[in-house]
Amino acid sequence: MYIFSDKPKVISTPSSPYIVREGETATLMCIVTDANPNTGITWRWIKTDSPNTVLHNGPNYTIPNIQRGRSGTYNCKARNAVGSSEVVTIDVDVKCK
Repeated sequence: MYIFSDKPKVISTPSSPYIVREGETATLMCIVTDANPNTGITWRWIKTDSPNTVLHNGPNYTIPNIQRGRSGTYNCKARNAVGSSEVVTIDVDVKCK
């Protein structure tokens, strides 16, 4: 029996730019569309002072009571034993109440 192995493929939702009002809850989702074996997902916030800091491990990243200072580019990537997915990004734009 031959078992196929594939590095993960992901999509993100909501679409970018994601516009949310200050004080609301923002939820970013990273959906694995293909992976064998199963995979782990990491979320990062792309900032100049800490571009590689992992914010969350898992498919959904929730930011309750979001503030304007959290505007920016977030990305997710999935990884398994075969390799890593392409990075997908969501630009979050937090507007005043």
